[in-house]
Amino acid sequence: NPQEIRHAQFTGKFVAFAEKLADEDFWSEWEIFTDRQVRRMADVEFTTSILSYFKNGIVTDSAATINKLYDNYNETYPGIRADQRRFRDVLSRVEYLFEEDDKLSDFFSKTVHLYTLIVLIDKHGYVPNKKEMVERLCEFVAKNDATKKTKLILEYRRGSEQRTRSKVSREIRYEALLQFLRK
Repeated sequence: NPQEIRHAQFTGKFVAFAEKLADEDFWSEWEIFTDRQVRRMADVEFTTSILSYFKNGIVTDSAATINKLYDNYNETYPGIRADQRRFRDVLSRVEYLFEEDDKLSDFFSKTVHLYTLIVLIDKHGYVPNKKEMVERLCEFVAKNDATKKTKLILEYRRGSEQRTRSKVSREIRYEALLQFLRK
């Protein structure tokens, strides 16, 4: 797959960092990736997506975009410590949410949803009341599972159903989740 090819092609700082982040306990603790996905380097590809977001905002994860990122940061990686702190901070906040409610962790442990949650937390942190954030996210998950769906839930689902790694789909999910939490 493309990530395995990148692993063979690039040996510099960026690939080493993406792999290091993929080794965080968070991924196995919350069963984000199956053993097969780890063997196929889906975990490294996902950490690369998050690093891509840190560097470029929400973008489409095309092979060309990811390869360019690997190439740009292969020899030198300015800001690696800041990215490491940022990554760990976001994961610790996600973990807090996961520990609060099993339905939250079940829903957001799917990478399409986890990416959206990570971006939301990175951009906005928490609402002043963490308990309120958990309650709103639980309400979001419940409404996502409900038979009758609200306009925002339908919009979020539209962004979750096809081309989930495209910029447009990611922005649709992010905006829908953000608007849901703000209401």
